[in-house]
Amino acid sequence: MGKPFHTSFASRVALSTFVIGFCIGASTYSDTTIS
Repeated sequence: MGKPFHTSFASRVALSTFVIGFCIGASTYSDTTIS
């Protein structure tokens, strides 16, 4: 039971990191393009 939890937790962290990075990158790209 510990492994599935760890796996889902790891994938959740990876997904969160990807989403946050994507949002930051998108906003940075928008600011750079607009400016």
